[in-house]
Amino acid sequence: AHRTGPWLACGAQDILRKAEARKQLGLTRERVALLISGRPEEEPIWRQQATNLREAGIPLAVYAAADGRYPMMKYLRAFDLVVGAGGYHTVHECRAAGVALKAVPMKRMYDRQAKRLRSEETSSFTTLVDDVQAFLRTPRAPQPAWEDGAVQGAAILRQALRS
Repeated sequence: AHRTGPWLACGAQDILRKAEARKQLGLTRERVALLISGRPEEEPIWRQQATNLREAGIPLAVYAAADGRYPMMKYLRAFDLVVGAGGYHTVHECRAAGVALKAVPMKRMYDRQAKRLRSEETSSFTTLVDDVQAFLRTPRAPQPAWEDGAVQGAAILRQALRS
């Protein structure tokens, strides 16, 4: 058995720089850029959270991952913060791109989101506004942590074929 890093939709070279990603998405610097990420059927829940954040006085420019751009990972650096569920791609793509994440672990049959999330990434629907406000008082973008599982997997397969 071999262990690899996460298998993601893009390589490091495919992720746009912040300014270019914001330009392509039509986001300006005057507002906090927030990406809502989760299952399409949960979008109303996340839009309500965005409304709660606005009502708390946070000037947001909200972009929903469900708005059709794929792969969204390419644009992640446009955002000051990603808010959403703690799914595999959301978590690993944010870490790889070095984008801050506040995630609410959602119940899934085969996805243990709470176990995947680090403490600084974890939030809840009751604490999300406070967590985002705390982040904005002392914003800190995590360092990109790139470990390309697809490249690692290909190398493992090549090695196995040579054996």
